[in-house]
Amino acid sequence: MTFILLTCILKNDHSGKFSSKGKTPWISLNGKPVADSQLAIEFLKTTFNLGPDLHLSKEQKAIGQAFLKLTEENLYW
Repeated sequence: MTFILLTCILKNDHSGKFSSKGKTPWISLNGKPVADSQLAIEFLKTTFNLGPDLHLSKEQKAIGQAFLKLTEENLYW
């Protein structure tokens, strides 16, 4: 969700529908559904050549990816 808000490329649909995988959030672009948030972000980044991290070096991106995985997989609130 934050990626979409930062890039201002899509609109929200609050209809409550789930993807074919039974997940939310998900996107559909030109009839192509992408049913996982991380896959959707990568799909949008490559399709539109955009993202808040385009100015970062490879090392900075690697550090960011490490922190992302740390927070997603190992930290519990």
